[in-house]
Amino acid sequence: MRTLKQNGISFVIIAKDNKDQILKTEYKHNVIVIREEPDLDLKYIRKYFTIITHKLRSKKYLIAPTTEALNRFLQKEREVLSQLGIIVPLCNSDIYNKISDKKTFSDTCRKYGICTPREYVSINDAYFPFVAKPKTYFAHDGTTPTPILIFNEQHKQEFLNSYSEGDFYFQEYIDGRCVYLLYYFHRNGDIYKLSQENFVQQANGKSMIAAVTTNTHTSEVAVNFENLFVALGFYGLVMVEIKLSNNNSYMIEANPRFWGPSQLFVDAGKNLFEAFLHDYKLIESVPPFNKDTHLTRYFWFGGVCNSFRNSGKIIFHNLEEEKFLLDMHLWINAEIFKRADTIEIFKEELKCHQLID
Repeated sequence: MRTLKQNGISFVIIAKDNKDQILKTEYKHNVIVIREEPDLDLKYIRKYFTIITHKLRSKKYLIAPTTEALNRFLQKEREVLSQLGIIVPLCNSDIYNKISDKKTFSDTCRKYGICTPREYVSINDAYFPFVAKPKTYFAHDGTTPTPILIFNEQHKQEFLNSYSEGDFYFQEYIDGRCVYLLYYFHRNGDIYKLSQENFVQQANGKSMIAAVTTNTHTSEVAVNFENLFVALGFYGLVMVEIKLSNNNSYMIEANPRFWGPSQLFVDAGKNLFEAFLHDYKLIESVPPFNKDTHLTRYFWFGGVCNSFRNSGKIIFHNLEEEKFLLDMHLWINAEIFKRADTIEIFKEELKCHQLID
């Protein structure tokens, strides 16, 4: 939204519910409707776009591919949405699913000579610690499980009591530097890229809290992924998580959609969103992506609060807790919500200590 505003592009927002954080920002004035149901339903989408077209009077509308649930829905209903004048900015579903589904992308990476963590034949063959990863986005019962870290026998039994083993595959847990390779593959063949190293994460493999820009996107590892995505015929936004350990790089997962710490590449002056907007002819040119990457930080203070509230801890990657605390003044200056347009959210985050024992 910050990028849209900066480029003078008109937009509207469909809020999730009355508690959507967007209603506490300057962008609340762009909220045109609040969803009546949490589930994505074509009936309601038709209704919402009737309201939108009445206000904006445009012939075509570009919908942002923000979440996995939304993107799967957009893929499923692409033809109907196209008839409504809605552009779905995603590659075809076969390519998308091959990247987004963790097992198929892991298999694909190995075919292209990209390292992945060791896989176990079954959960009983796995050595602690290991990761249980869903093979596909949808499990056999229609649920959407996420990766689960298993460090001991108790965790293993809790997993077996809660999930169907057949929906998962099992990989060695890699302990090492955590890096995101960030790409936009333009339909004209141009590739825009950046990378970040993640230092602080919410517990249980959840969202990243603190990160900085790096130059990993200029490495041979990054080029290998570029070749893979081009060979697949992929276009659009994609983030690849890799772990760097013992002089090897391991592909952990890929997300062909928007991702949490996106403000980092905006602040770094390598705005992948502008590459996206240019691809769909909403801006005339993409500002140049300089080869040099100056140090830029990303920080989400509320993520610290949420992690302590839910699990009592945060996880550090390649950073000592003391160093993190000593540099807090630098991190807080990069806080994603400590900005004029979202300051009310930041004020709420500052109160979070009252909610933590």
